[in-house]
Amino acid sequence: MARRKNSNEAIESVEPTDIEMDVENEEYDSQENVNEEAEINTKIESTQSSESETEPAENSESENSDSDENPDNSADSVEPENIENVNETENGDNTEEANVEDYKAISRRELIAQKNKNEQERAEKNAIREDRIMKWEQIRTSRRENRIVYGNLISIETLNDTMIVGVVKFGEYRIIIPASEMFKNDLVDYSTIEDIEDKIKRENQMMSKLLGLEIPFVITQVTGKFDGEYAILASRKLALRRIETYNFKTSKHQKEALVKVGDTVDAVVLSAGFHAVMVNVKGVDTFIQQFQLTHRYVKIVKDMYSTGMTIPVVIKNITYDEKGNVEKLEVSGREAEIQGFIPKMKNITENSRCLAHITRISHRQDGRVRIHLFIDDFGVPAYAIAARVENTATAPNSGDTVLFQVLRKNEDTGYVAGKIIQTVHKQM
Repeated sequence: MARRKNSNEAIESVEPTDIEMDVENEEYDSQENVNEEAEINTKIESTQSSESETEPAENSESENSDSDENPDNSADSVEPENIENVNETENGDNTEEANVEDYKAISRRELIAQKNKNEQERAEKNAIREDRIMKWEQIRTSRRENRIVYGNLISIETLNDTMIVGVVKFGEYRIIIPASEMFKNDLVDYSTIEDIEDKIKRENQMMSKLLGLEIPFVITQVTGKFDGEYAILASRKLALRRIETYNFKTSKHQKEALVKVGDTVDAVVLSAGFHAVMVNVKGVDTFIQQFQLTHRYVKIVKDMYSTGMTIPVVIKNITYDEKGNVEKLEVSGREAEIQGFIPKMKNITENSRCLAHITRISHRQDGRVRIHLFIDDFGVPAYAIAARVENTATAPNSGDTVLFQVLRKNEDTGYVAGKIIQTVHKQM
C-alpha cells in the first residue's frame, strides 16, 4: 500500500512521464506471469503424456511375457490351487492402476483450476491498475483545467491537532479537503470561538453531517505518482462556485439564467436536524425550515429526511451580492407539492367530514389564528380560521388529530378551507 505524504508538505505538480517510470516493473511482472503459466501448462501436458504412455507399456509387458513363456508350458498346466492367487494378484494390480488414474485426474483438475485462478487474479490486478491510471489522469486534468469531479466523503480527521479535514474516496485515492474549503460560507461563527479545541469541535460537528455524501470538488494541489507516494488537496468551495455560475449567472453566450424565481428544481439534502434541513440547490447551500418543507405533519425533521435525499423545491427568492454571486437563496418544498394536490381536489365534496392532522398554527395580524392541516385520506392540505387560541390543555396544537368539515375547495391552488369540529386525539 502506498504511503501518503503529509498534506502540510510542499506540493508540486507531476510531470506526464510519471506513468512511464514503472514500465520495466510492469514488463518484469508480465514475464513472471508468462513463466508461471508456462510451468502450469507443462505440468498439465506431462500428466496427459504419462497417461498416454501407460497403455503401450502394459501391452509391451504382456507381449514380452508371452514371448518368454516356455512352449512346453501352457495355461492348462497351471495348478488349480494357484488360480485363486493369480486372480487376487490381477485384482490388486487393477485397483492400483485405478488409484493412479484417479490421482492423475485429480492432479490435472487442480492444475487447471490453479491456472484459471491465476488468470483471474491477473485480470483483477490489471483492472485495478487501469482504474488507478484513469483516476490519476482525471485528478491531473482537474488540477490543470479546474474540472469538477465527484467522490464520497468517507471520514473526518484532525491534522496536527489544529486542522479539521474531510477525506474523500476517489477510486483508490484519498483526497484531502480542508474544512475551510468545504462550504462557501464559514462553517461556524468564528467570532464566538473560545479556543482551538472549541474551533475543532464545531468544525467537526458541521463536517460530520456530510459523511457518506457524494460531493463535487476541484483538485487544487497534487504531487507524487499514481502507484507510489502521493498527496492530493481539493476544494468543494471551488466546485460549488462553478456550478452556481453555470446555473444562476448570465453571460454573453447565455442571456438568461438557467435557474430563476418560480422554477421547480431538485435539492440534495446535506444534513437534517430537529427543525430544519441543509440542502444544496444547483451549487448553492441553503437551509429550509420545518414549516417550508412539506404540508404534512413532521414532528422531528431528521426522522423524515436524511443525507443524500433528493427533494423538489420551488425557488422563492434569489439575493445577489455586488459581484453577481448568489448571497441568499430561499426555496420551499411546500410550494413544490401543490401541483400534485390539484388533481386530488375532485375526490373531495363540500360539507363532508374527515380526519386531519394539524401541521402548524400561524398568527394573523387581526389577532386570529390560521390552523394548517393535512387530510391524510385525500392527501391534500387544508386550513381553518379560528378566534384567538388560548394556551390551554384543550387548545389545538401541532400533531393533534381532529375532525374537520370541508366548507369550500379551490382547485386552482389545491387548498381546502373548513372548520374544526372537535379534537379526536391530542399529540403528546
